[in-house]
Amino acid sequence: AITIGSAIVKSQAEASAARAQARAYQQNAAVARETAAVQEADSRRQTQQALGRQRAVYANSGVTLTGSPLTVQNDTATTGELDALNIRRAGQTASDRALAEASAIRWNQRVKLLSDAFGLGKTLLTASAPRPNPWPSPRPQPEPDFPILS
Repeated sequence: AITIGSAIVKSQAEASAARAQARAYQQNAAVARETAAVQEADSRRQTQQALGRQRAVYANSGVTLTGSPLTVQNDTATTGELDALNIRRAGQTASDRALAEASAIRWNQRVKLLSDAFGLGKTLLTASAPRPNPWPSPRPQPEPDFPILS
């Protein structure tokens, strides 16, 4: 009974630890998404600032936004957008990885709980099964088929 009780307590403690670990991974996923969103917005803002500086330099020089200056502006905008999208993708990948880890922890814990339950059931059945008598009673001796001479 003590073994079964300690096994139940141990199983419950492991389940609680697994739930906490899964929650931590879920929080990490949320943080990764939020961090990526902030970095993505910062990247876009920096691109817009760079485009503004370029326009200011062109305006001071008397250059119009045609030909090469326009190409430079387009390249800057394209590169900036690709950077922002890469930041988003990296955040989503980190988030997905953390969510997958949380899911795996939950799944493994379910399997472990089932395994523990079957193990406890086996222990209970084994403990309640009739045991052979360590001191068997002597068997009656069969009568011999031949006459006994005295």
